[in-house]
Amino acid sequence: MKTGLDLWPILSGNLGWLEREEPADCTDEEQDLIDSVVQSFRDWSDISGDIEFSRASVRDAQRSLTAILKELAENKLALYSAAKNNYPLTGGPSTFLRAVAIFQIVRVDPAVQTSG
Repeated sequence: MKTGLDLWPILSGNLGWLEREEPADCTDEEQDLIDSVVQSFRDWSDISGDIEFSRASVRDAQRSLTAILKELAENKLALYSAAKNNYPLTGGPSTFLRAVAIFQIVRVDPAVQTSG
């Protein structure tokens, strides 16, 4: 994910969260940043239904998300994200299915050059 425009459909469409994955060798500062980033994602997701009616509000959200993703990039971290539909959140005969967001935050190898 590189922009809030990419990330918004995942945040606005999910009703649950799978545990995020992140690098095992994070410094305290990186861990604080990752925690803050994920909390921001959850906050935007929580209010997404309230702002979807306003294109201006959605654009503001997308710009905020882009700034968050840039902060990760400045710290040599990148976000991979997706959504999984019909994920069972309860067991038993009456399983409740929901759309969930999945996040993986990875360390960027500066030796690897990518285009795009």
